[in-house]
Amino acid sequence: MTLTIILPASVEASLSKGAKREGVSLEDYVLRKLEGIPANETLHKEDAPADYLADIASKFKASMPEEEWNRLPADYAINFKEYLRASRQESAE
Repeated sequence: MTLTIILPASVEASLSKGAKREGVSLEDYVLRKLEGIPANETLHKEDAPADYLADIASKFKASMPEEEWNRLPADYAINFKEYLRASRQESAE
């Protein structure tokens, strides 16, 4: 699916900076961020994207026992799609 979104220049700059920091294309970076936002969560206009995502990560971490959090691979945030895919394959077997 192709979707065109018109973003404010400040949001585009923030996303571009994040993509560069993580060493991925802007398209991959945005897709990763969108896949991490639950459908029932709303992005408030006054929230910066990075602040909003940090808030979601904080809620996620708070919802997990510390020993489970510590079991997550160090590269989970970058490669979560691969881990999710592997998890789904294991569940299907």
